[in-house]
Amino acid sequence: MACLRHEHLIRINDASIAPSEWLTRSQLWEGLLHTVLSPQLLDESIDAATVLERSAGVFRREIRRGGLTLVDEAELVTDQSLVIRCDSQGKFGGSTFTMRIEEPEPRMLFVRFVYELS
Repeated sequence: MACLRHEHLIRINDASIAPSEWLTRSQLWEGLLHTVLSPQLLDESIDAATVLERSAGVFRREIRRGGLTLVDEAELVTDQSLVIRCDSQGKFGGSTFTMRIEEPEPRMLFVRFVYELS
């Protein structure tokens, strides 16, 4: 199975901005979690997103776009990473999307986005 891998790194706290205005790791985590739980707020093509099941560190959600319904599963490692896996029966089965917080120096936060499409 062919796989396309793409990643990019976004700097969150910039040294040219006063440290008092920087995001904390916890604030960044809450923002990332919010975008996964309510993706329709950022992506106008999503009609609805519903959490189907939730357990410790994992939840399943259903996303509807027009006549297309996708089900995926998100694995959370609090304050560190979110890995979204597409339903193996769906159109993008086997694909993953990872958001990982990186902190090479104290309070210097980055988010690494990794897309692996099958």
